[in-house]
Amino acid sequence: MKIRGYDLDEVDDFLDEIVTSLGFREYTTGSKSTLDMFCITMALMVGTAGLPHVIIRFFTVPKVRDARISAGWALAFIAILYTTAPSVAAMARLNLMATIEPAPGQYMNYEQRPQWIRNWERTGLLGFEDKNGDGRIQYYNDASPDFATTAAGYGWNGNELSVDRDIMVLANPEIAKLPNWVIALVAAGGLAAALSTSSLFLSLAGNIMSRDLPGSLGISISPVRQVLVSRIAMSVMGVAAIGFAALSGDMVAILGTYGFGTLAAATFPIFVIGLLWKSASSQGVSSGVSGTVSGPNSGNALSAVWPPLLRPVLTHGPG
Repeated sequence: MKIRGYDLDEVDDFLDEIVTSLGFREYTTGSKSTLDMFCITMALMVGTAGLPHVIIRFFTVPKVRDARISAGWALAFIAILYTTAPSVAAMARLNLMATIEPAPGQYMNYEQRPQWIRNWERTGLLGFEDKNGDGRIQYYNDASPDFATTAAGYGWNGNELSVDRDIMVLANPEIAKLPNWVIALVAAGGLAAALSTSSLFLSLAGNIMSRDLPGSLGISISPVRQVLVSRIAMSVMGVAAIGFAALSGDMVAILGTYGFGTLAAATFPIFVIGLLWKSASSQGVSSGVSGTVSGPNSGNALSAVWPPLLRPVLTHGPG
């Protein structure tokens, strides 16, 4: 099967040709080295395996040997997930570009737009503005000064299609014209992942506030009161998390990255050590976790959260 003269194993070349012809940089060109990308992927893999609701599944088996095998299989499937993600991203962008420009120089008439565009327009996450009045969709990098002359020669007055990056995973099955049940599976999987992760972290936070924190301070709380305090803590933190996510934009992704990095550097290694080394002690585990989450990591995290205030100090010193 060929797409504009390219075989399926040449999709990356085809995508590079399309995006560069519209003023974007090559899709396959990146600023990170292979080693850097390997480390990022490994951090995501091990960080996912270190999530509390993933680790707890390792304890549902009857033997330690089974837990070790379970951890190995978990890493294998998580590796498949994160190594195929770039391919899914490339195909999503390819589908979007090929939909808007089905043939070289032939741009889609807005009135003939496919149903998936109409569906996502209703959400406000995809929009069209006909800036030159030709009734066709022009999607290009209008921020590129090198492409400005070319765009002016085509009679374009700016990029006319705005696409929220967050919709591409859910919209990709629709763009590829897959059956509705596949779209439902993708939506259900994304929702299930979000709900399971958030519910478990809220439960952990509630337990910490109602049992662990008072116990460490020498305060005794009855079981009934623990349940009440836990519910209040979960409600407050849930509302705060929703508000922060709605107002912070990309900060959620930045903090999520630090979260995965901390899980990869602290939680999962400690779990593996406990499985493989019988002499592991609570003091050693506590020291390892404390060393991991302190020092340079705390400075980098604070720099990401409050960059205008702390980044100059962390980079150049207080003077």
